[in-house]
Amino acid sequence: MDSVCLREANLTKTNLEKACLTQADLTGANLFKASLKATDSTGAMFDNANPRQSNWEKAILSTASLRRLYLEGAQLQDTILNGADLTHSDLIKSDLSNADLSDAILRQAALELAFAQRAKQYQLVEP
Repeated sequence: MDSVCLREANLTKTNLEKACLTQADLTGANLFKASLKATDSTGAMFDNANPRQSNWEKAILSTASLRRLYLEGAQLQDTILNGADLTHSDLIKSDLSNADLSDAILRQAALELAFAQRAKQYQLVEP
């Protein structure tokens, strides 16, 4: 699925486990309860998607655009988010255990009560 366009697609409860979504465009896609576990989504666009209750465990999201996502309670353990743009995203109560957030853009992201045990350090990147 490299460079595929899935804008506004309804992927509710879809199993995308281990899929190659490199550079894919999932802007506005409905990913409710979808499994994105261990996907390679390097450079993919998920802006304004609905990923509620989805599983992103062990996904590669390096340099992905994850702007304005509601990820409250999301499973993001062991996820690679280095250089990902999470501007205006809600990560409240999400599990970021062992996640790599190095160089992630977290401008105005909500991280209250997020569980980040052993997560790699991150810093807020300002414009």
